[in-house]
Amino acid sequence: MTKNADGSYHFSWLHVDGKTGYLVDEQNCIVDLRGFDTAGTEFGDGVSGFTGLTSQRLSWFNSLFKMNYIRLNLNVGWWNTNVYVPNAQMHYQAWIQQWIAWAEENGDYVLLTRTNEYTIPPCGGSITTCPSQAEPSDIDDAEPQVQFNTGHLLDQTLAFWKSITSLYKNDPAILYDDWNELHDLNARSWRAVQVTLITTIRSINPRSLIMLGSNDWNNTIDPLIDGEVPDLLYPNLVYDWHIYDGKSGTWDGLPCQQGNSYMWAHWGAESSRQFSFAQSHGHGAVINEWGGCLDDPNYNAALSSYAASHHIGMAYYTASNVVNGSWTALIQNGLLAQAAYNEFGPKGVFTPEN
Repeated sequence: MTKNADGSYHFSWLHVDGKTGYLVDEQNCIVDLRGFDTAGTEFGDGVSGFTGLTSQRLSWFNSLFKMNYIRLNLNVGWWNTNVYVPNAQMHYQAWIQQWIAWAEENGDYVLLTRTNEYTIPPCGGSITTCPSQAEPSDIDDAEPQVQFNTGHLLDQTLAFWKSITSLYKNDPAILYDDWNELHDLNARSWRAVQVTLITTIRSINPRSLIMLGSNDWNNTIDPLIDGEVPDLLYPNLVYDWHIYDGKSGTWDGLPCQQGNSYMWAHWGAESSRQFSFAQSHGHGAVINEWGGCLDDPNYNAALSSYAASHHIGMAYYTASNVVNGSWTALIQNGLLAQAAYNEFGPKGVFTPEN
């Protein structure tokens, strides 16, 4: 990714080096993705902490961090029906395309993440009921696996990917996260779903870089490591882990409880085993959710130093958790995230591959 004379950015198509598992550009230089998640672009009012977002405001945010990456969480149902988002004052597809345009204007790769799929409309204006993040959407937890492989949930997701991939198939800045935090399905069903998702996206965009987690809320890739199912033998796949520090307390006047993720609870030999499997099998590795409302300096430093030295991508969850409510200054979480990303090289300068 390079900056043009007019201030715009030229993005290189990214791919995974089959020998190292590192993400590299068209010149085979290593690209370390580091950035932030959105949250609220897929539930609530569809805007959440990003009310009044502009390219200039996003530029200010980018100036505070060594970042080149935004993980954009999306609602399949809202995209497929193109609902109106009152607090954005536009329909959902236009709002998401505006988000993407602003991100690219600031030199950020954008990961399109299939996060949920309910059709309860976003609140705002005359709609006063805000759908929560915990709405039962991606899988009905009361009846796991019911018609999952061929049911309406997968059908809606495939329609979503066919639509949005067709729109961005020639854009190298767009990356794909095929289904966030799959759970409550066995390894064979999970693999079958992944094959369907990957082949659907690749039928439209053969050059796509696709990220995916396992069948346990992105905690491990144990079904592959343990040989329960064969590895996915597709190029340019990036395996994804979500790693939280288990802290609880009060944040911004509200109670906060963060799960103690498997990878953090077993940090060391087990985390190395997980990451090493991915990269030694020609896949990339990314930590697409970390941080949150209560950060621990030791946790931040451990994750970021390991990720920098092993060229593992990172996306902090979430952008709105590192700034004050008016988006005018960093809070303590932001200072810790800023220090973590200082482990990586400066924005737009990538390490040549040895």
